[in-house]
Amino acid sequence: MTSGATGCFLDTDGKLTKLPAPAGSNTISAGAINDKGEIAGSLSFSSGAPSHAASYSNGIWTDLGAIAGALSTSGAGIIIAGEVVGAAIFPISQYHPFKPGKHVAFVSLSGSAVADLNTLISAGTGFTITDAVGINDSGQILCNATNSNGEEHAVLLTP
Repeated sequence: MTSGATGCFLDTDGKLTKLPAPAGSNTISAGAINDKGEIAGSLSFSSGAPSHAASYSNGIWTDLGAIAGALSTSGAGIIIAGEVVGAAIFPISQYHPFKPGKHVAFVSLSGSAVADLNTLISAGTGFTITDAVGINDSGQILCNATNSNGEEHAVLLTP
């Protein structure tokens, strides 16, 4: 699988196949692929709307949606069961002093809409999950997180 300015391509035994962009989208991107050839990525729209997380399976892209208010939402991992994880990126919140836009990690269970992972973990952990970077077939999700002091950590969420 490769993704770039000219589109996304799937390499199957040395044969490159360009993945189609669904109607209404002008750009697709790929972030991960599972053992069944299903892809997690994103769709950008010709209307200028924020990008949405998406999955690709059997020749069809499924729009998984976006986290409200985000500039972009993109899939970064996908498992055999079709669950997708990724992150939504929000606008820069301040320039002087500079404050980057926040990131919010999400999960989409078997083609359902994206859900903020922070709403699915126990309260009081002291962590804010910022990016989901991968998922395994046991459902464990590797994430980036910040603690209450603003320090970054890698965390593993286990269902």
